[in-house]
Amino acid sequence: VKYRIIILLALLSSCSTPDECPEFNYNSINKLTTLSDGLPYTGRCTVYGDGYKKSIQQYLNGVDYGAWIFYFSNGNIETKGKFRNGMRVGKWKYYYESGNIKQISSYSRLGVREGKWIEYDEDGKVMGTIIYE
Repeated sequence: VKYRIIILLALLSSCSTPDECPEFNYNSINKLTTLSDGLPYTGRCTVYGDGYKKSIQQYLNGVDYGAWIFYFSNGNIETKGKFRNGMRVGKWKYYYESGNIKQISSYSRLGVREGKWIEYDEDGKVMGTIIYE
């Protein structure tokens, strides 16, 4: 029973909103995110601004990594996707401020556009499709 409680607490804490991001320095040349002491940042954090949660971000050794979520000021999700080694990978979803899906796109393990990209209008009707190979 004791171990079940510990496991449950660990799972619950991993689902919570991460702490606010520390102050970062971003170097656009080497695409590295560092802390004020110059060390690359590793961790998951939340960016706040103008009174609302703007994004949840994750870094590994100063590089964009893992699941990222961007928000509109009304709290709805704007964009959801994953990074690996600073590149977009896998399926990315973009939304209208209303919460309706706007676009679904896909990137390879190397960050190259691939597969079927679908764009929707505000009512959910397909506006266009592009297929990347």
